[in-house]
Amino acid sequence: GTDALYLALSAVCANAQVITTPFTFFATTQAIIHSGNYPAFIDVDDTGNLPSLDFKNRVAVPVHLYGRPGSWQGEKVIEDSAQAHGLPLSGLVACFSFYPTKNLGGLGQSGAVVTNDEMLAYKVREMRIYGERERFVHYGTTGNFRMDELQASILRAKLPFLDGWNRARRGIAVQ
Repeated sequence: GTDALYLALSAVCANAQVITTPFTFFATTQAIIHSGNYPAFIDVDDTGNLPSLDFKNRVAVPVHLYGRPGSWQGEKVIEDSAQAHGLPLSGLVACFSFYPTKNLGGLGQSGAVVTNDEMLAYKVREMRIYGERERFVHYGTTGNFRMDELQASILRAKLPFLDGWNRARRGIAVQ
């Protein structure tokens, strides 16, 4: 999840103020800083989320903490969806964690970046494997952010059960 946030932030902005919440795990802030940006904290509303704002041209990383969806608008909203598997994409990009304790967990560390923006998807795919645009041709210095095949196969096998697991969690939450 942290690497997914790092890749998304690196693809979207550089040396930018990124609005986020202090009510999150440190990895959100760490990804902002490691991507060459700097955090600007805004306090949360009664739901534990950033208040519903229109971020216009500003970069924002709202956190869907405990699976509670927020409502934000803006061209550069990068959703930290580490705890919100199953929510629809409402920003430019959503970043997921598949750590074993998440709603959709693998056997170890892994994550994903989801977007409807073709150019952003291209940038993230390129960055995930040492800046490789074509086989053995590299541009830039990123790193290895690929998910291994074993992790992917386990997550693929678990995915059909996600909606049922989420319904069960919501049922427990209202008790």
